[in-house]
Amino acid sequence: MNPHFFDNTETIYQSVQSTTVHESGKALENRVAKYLESMGIPFKRNSSGIDFIINGNMYLECKAQSQSGTISEKLPTCAHKYIKKYNLQDGDIYILHPYSSIDKVVGEHFETLEKVFNTNIHIIDWNDFVYLMAGGKFQTRKPYYYGKAGIQNNSPTLLKVNQFFDFRQ
Repeated sequence: MNPHFFDNTETIYQSVQSTTVHESGKALENRVAKYLESMGIPFKRNSSGIDFIINGNMYLECKAQSQSGTISEKLPTCAHKYIKKYNLQDGDIYILHPYSSIDKVVGEHFETLEKVFNTNIHIIDWNDFVYLMAGGKFQTRKPYYYGKAGIQNNSPTLLKVNQFFDFRQ
């Protein structure tokens, strides 16, 4: 490796930007696999097909794009493909999508697929994933929340929590 490769932030930024989508996707899959292994949760990791089948009955796809947009518009096609491939009609599919929002049109497409296949398509963040792996359940699909940037899966900052709860009393 060239020792001067990381001499300035611009070079680092350009390097990261050129491979972010592929590397962040693999990094998220590796993070999931390491977490499952550390918790002793049985899983199958697929090189073709849905990324993970956990406990033999939870189907999880990892999507790690860092910006919403045209890439996220492919998510419903991905969900459709796996609903059909794994016979998830009347079941659930989980998409771990922790790094960006989803546009309203994508959420509407998911809702259409859910009606057609009587399937719940869960868009989850890392905290939701950990909750599910600890035995938590969503009795109904977690609602899609729409804002200017799409679905919001972000927890409030500590500053906002402190503003809400007046701890000076």
